[in-house]
Amino acid sequence: MAIAFLFLQSLKIISFKYAFGNIYDDVSESATMQGIYEELKSLKEEVLFIKKHMFDPDTIMTTEEKSIFERSMKEFKEGKTVPLVSVKKKLGL
Repeated sequence: MAIAFLFLQSLKIISFKYAFGNIYDDVSESATMQGIYEELKSLKEEVLFIKKHMFDPDTIMTTEEKSIFERSMKEFKEGKTVPLVSVKKKLGL
């Protein structure tokens, strides 16, 4: 008698899982999708922060570039440079 009772109880549990298993799967899938959404949202915020605070390597001069810049500024101040318009005019551009 006890074995028959346990058998019927196990059948009820199996039938319950079969009948309502999809509902629980949908809930867990929804929770998983929500977790993925939150993680993507967090990653997007981090990427935006990095983009905002990342420096452009082209804005930093090397020592060679700095010396070339200083020499050209000195020549410009001394009047040794020629305007681009004049160069284009001489070249016929």
